[in-house]
Amino acid sequence: MNRILPPAILDTLDVAVTIHHPETGAILGVNTAKEELYGYSEDELLDMTVGDYSANESKYTHEQATQLINAAANGTPQSFEWHVKKPSGELFWAHVKLHACTIDGRECVVALSQDISTIKEKERRLRLFYRIFRHNLRNDMNVILGYAEQLEQAIEDDDLKMQIQTVNNTAKKVATLSDSVTEIDQITNRTLADRSPTKVMAIVEDVASELGKTYPHITLAIDGTEDVWVNVDDNLRVALRQILKNAVEHSDQQQPTLLITIAEIEEREQAQIKIADDGPGMPEIESQIFESEDELTSVSHSSGIGLWIIKFCAESLGGYVRVEDNEPRGSVIKFTLPLLSEY
Repeated sequence: MNRILPPAILDTLDVAVTIHHPETGAILGVNTAKEELYGYSEDELLDMTVGDYSANESKYTHEQATQLINAAANGTPQSFEWHVKKPSGELFWAHVKLHACTIDGRECVVALSQDISTIKEKERRLRLFYRIFRHNLRNDMNVILGYAEQLEQAIEDDDLKMQIQTVNNTAKKVATLSDSVTEIDQITNRTLADRSPTKVMAIVEDVASELGKTYPHITLAIDGTEDVWVNVDDNLRVALRQILKNAVEHSDQQQPTLLITIAEIEEREQAQIKIADDGPGMPEIESQIFESEDELTSVSHSSGIGLWIIKFCAESLGGYVRVEDNEPRGSVIKFTLPLLSEY
């Protein structure tokens, strides 16, 4: 099989490049980054098949690779993960993209690959993290709650009763962390394919109606522009629920008052949802969450996780959140998103 000399510019790339025969999948050429990443010389690679430097697993064979190469050659670009074996036997994960192209008048398939082992390891740790919070922690907290409730009923001493109530309330808060972790997982896994043109007023009215049923003692009003559209997924609904829930649960008023205003900022091509409350106001340490680009650290307050959920939702939709003081008291949360001007 005649080799193809890769264009010189490919040797300037940090991405590993492999040129394949469109039918047999044979390796016709590689760039320098391919040799460095995979650990084989160019001459060695030209005498190998993809299966020769793949993990010894049924999913990663030359036959499987050839099927993917054939699909790319027929006009369907491929993107997938591949388990690679170096000469030392060390395994690493590569993300591979296949595209059909023509080099020096010859049809071929070019594979672009990058080492994603670090990313895969982080994914594994996150899956374990989710598992712990979704199941293990929740189950253990339920055991604590069960015994705490029994003790509360059995103990007559008022001081001890108060201590048991504190244990009970704290355990309930910890147990709800598993719900927050599940919600964050769902937020971060939504993609562009999940979005659709959405009328802001319709979402606001739905969420407000839900809130009114859960907290019938509140006063809630909606005002502003009716015909404002955005391209969003369910993260908008999640964020609005969290904002309104925080405003009610952290209010010091017997009958909390909320005003939701929808506006279109034409000069910036943005849609803005403002939620004003008459509560005690948001502590600065919490409102800074929306301004900061740092990692999730400020979660010491009970609403901390909820505020990060709001931030994640906004940023996933290309927007942002800001907090201001309300007059004469309370907070105003401004949830801003790109405007869908064609609707």
